[in-house]
Amino acid sequence: MLELSKGTEVASYVVHEVIGTGGYASVWKAFDKELKRDVALKRLLRPALQLQADDVAALKEEARKNAKLVHPNIVQVYSIVEVESEPLLVLEYVDGPSLHAHLREKASKGELLPLDRAVQMLRDILLGLACAHANGICHRDLSPMNVLLTSTGIPKIADFGIARVLADRPGHAASTDSAQGGTGNPN
Repeated sequence: MLELSKGTEVASYVVHEVIGTGGYASVWKAFDKELKRDVALKRLLRPALQLQADDVAALKEEARKNAKLVHPNIVQVYSIVEVESEPLLVLEYVDGPSLHAHLREKASKGELLPLDRAVQMLRDILLGLACAHANGICHRDLSPMNVLLTSTGIPKIADFGIARVLADRPGHAASTDSAQGGTGNPN
């Protein structure tokens, strides 16, 4: 079984830290040595899922579909690599918190998101969804936990379809990543 920890090299990626864990996957921040950029590596929790060959094939097919979603408000799927017979999704790393964490932080300070900012964020999220729908992909789990914010505040929809691939397989329970930012910063 593939062991990931700080400093581990996986293909052309150097692993930094785990940034999110959920019922079916963990997400690690890593550095792409070839392209000199941060990425997120999404790893299925193999022992919990007992992956079969058809599960891996379905995951790869879903990754191929999602890689076609190129939009400024959607987390980009860069690649899928297989290491020690284990698939890893290579995703855009988002350097800010989830919308959920952002709203929770504001609430803890007694602040609200200004109406004009909320409308702009909602517009951006809807534009991302329109792109997905135009490509025949339905998110099925959109929530503030699955919207990540860049350091400049741009919302990006994360976790497109990955849960659906696994949930549609017999014997697998649907789950989503933790509120800690899926493919971005745990804050």
